[in-house]
Amino acid sequence: MEDRLRRHVENLFEGTAPTRNTVDFKDELLQNLREKYADLIREGKSEDEAYHIVIAGIGDVTGLIRSLEDKEMNNINTETLEKQQQKSALLTAGAVMLYIISIVPGVILDAVGISVIPGVIFMFIAIATATGMLIYNTMTKPKYVRADDSMVEEFREWQNGRWEKSLRHR
Repeated sequence: MEDRLRRHVENLFEGTAPTRNTVDFKDELLQNLREKYADLIREGKSEDEAYHIVIAGIGDVTGLIRSLEDKEMNNINTETLEKQQQKSALLTAGAVMLYIISIVPGVILDAVGISVIPGVIFMFIAIATATGMLIYNTMTKPKYVRADDSMVEEFREWQNGRWEKSLRHR
């Protein structure tokens, strides 16, 4: 009978992504069904009666499964955003560092009395690299997508530099 319960629960979760939340919920549901089934058998119910009572007590879990999947997707989106923010911070810090140290070779070469031309060449290469890093960082950032027409959304859009563009398209 335990196999029959397991098959029923597997059918409930058929087509559901095996995320951590859904797998935990499925395991907990199956464990609760086993316990309830065992209690009904101890009360003197037949195996079929106990099975049908347990199954009838489940109800519709599709909404709950969907909310678990949505929660998992939100967690993934948050993790992706955090990784993007870390990458952006590293690129910006690296670019600023290149801007700052770009003049160092020229200063050192001038101080020791050697031609500053290699230092100037290094400076322009460092500046070009830093500028490329900042452009890449800006171009690969996820863009803000407006969810609705509330004042909060307008403020968020304004913060993300799309205010004038959104006004032109209205």
